[in-house]
Amino acid sequence: MSIFSKVWNWFVGVAKAAWEIVAPAVKQAAVDFVNDPKLQRAAHEAVYAAARQGLTGDKAWVTARDTLVAQLKAAGIQAAANWIDTILQNAYFAFANNDEK
Repeated sequence: MSIFSKVWNWFVGVAKAAWEIVAPAVKQAAVDFVNDPKLQRAAHEAVYAAARQGLTGDKAWVTARDTLVAQLKAAGIQAAANWIDTILQNAYFAFANNDEK
């Protein structure tokens, strides 16, 4: 076995062990973020605010996302872009399926 193979196998083993430790915590943090009622409310408010401005499509998405990101930043909350997009998509789905727009 070459030195490259030994180093590679060591690296793969370390990476796998680290992933097995970190992945469950990251998954739980993402679930907690998306299911947080206060964050869901903030996302809904951002979506409804964009709709009240008469925005649709990309303009509505960008406005709602910028609003939500600003609220998160003001609250000292940092989140991955895909977490923000997920909670915002959930809010858009709720908005689109709400008869009381």
